[in-house]
Formats: sequence, C-alpha cells, structure tokens
Amino acid sequence: MTNFAQSVAPYILYTCSLVLLPLGVNRFRAGSPVKGFLDFVGAGVIAVMAWSLANP
Repeated sequence: MTNFAQSVAPYILYTCSLVLLPLGVNRFRAGSPVKGFLDFVGAGVIAVMAWSLANP
C-alpha cells in the first residue's frame, strides 16, 4: 500500500485537482462565484494532499 500511495496516488489526486480548475471557471462564468471559489479551494486542498503523499 505504501508503494501505491507514494507512486500512483499523487498523480490521481493531481488529475482531480486539474479537473476542478476548469469547473470552477465555468461556475464563475455561470454566475455562481461562491461555488467557483469552493472548486478552487477544493483543487488547492487536493493538490496539497497529493504533494504531501509524494513528499513524505
């Protein structure tokens, strides 16, 4: 499990984070700035989790 957590899991989390960024932009454009901001915050949190898994 440790090998997976340090090798593949960070890339999966980085991908999820990258998917949330355009969704946040779309929500801003659709007139929902709070939801867009929450998408950006979620992307940041997921990126930090991925970074902490990759750099123990």
